Amino acid sequence: MKIIATHSNADFDALSSLVSATFLYPDAVGLIPRQVQPSVRQFLGLHREIFHLKTAKDMNLENVSRLIVVDTPIWKRLEDGARLKTMNIPEIILWDHHTRARDIDADQSNYHDMGSTTTLLIREMISRDIAFTPMHATLFLLGIYDDTGNLTYPNTKADDMKASAYLIENGADLNIVNAFLNDSFDANQQNLLKTILDKSETIKHNGVNVMVFHIALDNSVSMLSHVVSKFREVAGADVAIGVFSFYDKSFVIARSILPTFDVCSVVRRLGGGGHPGAASAVVTDPGPEKIYDRVKELILDNNSGFMTAEEIMYMPSESINHNRKISDIREHVRRKRLRHLIVLDDKADFEGAVSDMDIENEFLKGHGNNPVKVLLRKKRITVGRRQSIREVANLMMDNDISVLPVMEDGILLGIVGRNDVMLYLYDI
Repeated sequence: MKIIATHSNADFDALSSLVSATFLYPDAVGLIPRQVQPSVRQFLGLHREIFHLKTAKDMNLENVSRLIVVDTPIWKRLEDGARLKTMNIPEIILWDHHTRARDIDADQSNYHDMGSTTTLLIREMISRDIAFTPMHATLFLLGIYDDTGNLTYPNTKADDMKASAYLIENGADLNIVNAFLNDSFDANQQNLLKTILDKSETIKHNGVNVMVFHIALDNSVSMLSHVVSKFREVAGADVAIGVFSFYDKSFVIARSILPTFDVCSVVRRLGGGGHPGAASAVVTDPGPEKIYDRVKELILDNNSGFMTAEEIMYMPSESINHNRKISDIREHVRRKRLRHLIVLDDKADFEGAVSDMDIENEFLKGHGNNPVKVLLRKKRITVGRRQSIREVANLMMDNDISVLPVMEDGILLGIVGRNDVMLYLYDI
């Protein structure tokens, strides 16, 4: 017997991956987990018969000859993972896009860093020229959109967009997609969002604005992940991490819009998983308050994607006296194609730094006869060598400054320019 399995608490990417895998492995049976997300359950309530899926209770799992796992690389995330792990299955095939560690030792691993697992499977279906119905195209688009935030999350790749365009060309219904992915909230969700806004606290770490909260739920609230996403958006946070306690379990849900802050690296240490921009965990020990304290510790311990000013700073090759005319300096900078200049006072002590664009802009304003020192701020703004690039970027944005000196104990170590920061942030 050949089966296809995905993780418990299945989202649309898991369901979509499960169904698309049945096209690539037509002799295998797709097993839908008993536990799925509320919006997925609603979708299946209307469309289950179209996709020919079964549950584990419908099957005898004693003689599995091939196991295809989609959208998770972790045994314990599979509904019957502990049992399947001990069965000595002859062939295991994995399709996944998660960037976390994995413990499923697959005979064939189809892993690529994409916004969704669905994208990987659709890409393979396209290469094999496999046809599908518009209803299938709609589900596949739901899977991609759900895991990429409608193609806006930092983990979204060009292939996710190409696959989405292909699905729309082949009949995917955006009205249905929007109906199941809309973020309209019921009364319980609205009240919960208000409570979160009142109880949240802010942690500043490496220039990243992380907002955290712990809420004890009196009753079940659907689509908690959407509430956390909306909270992050409304609060204007870079990262939001919430702990929801309900009876004997705590649900940790994290969202990030920064590629430099991988929330999965935080949640993974609580036994969960996900993506750099979206991750979750279900924790039973050691209790919600201790779990919340642990989350805050992990935030401060998280240096994923962390780079410092020291790593991108450099020392300009030339320095100038602060009384030099801007028009003279402009010609020198243009001739030698300099990006930055160190400015020294009459005692040859460091006074500041200017960029070629600072000089050019001042010249175009008709201020070419002014000394270059007019470009320097009265209060020098500097950064330390261990400050994060995110902190440097915030200083540049808040103060509209193009170059920052990196100082330690009053000594100039180098400078960081706006272009250097942008190249890092946009990974160019």
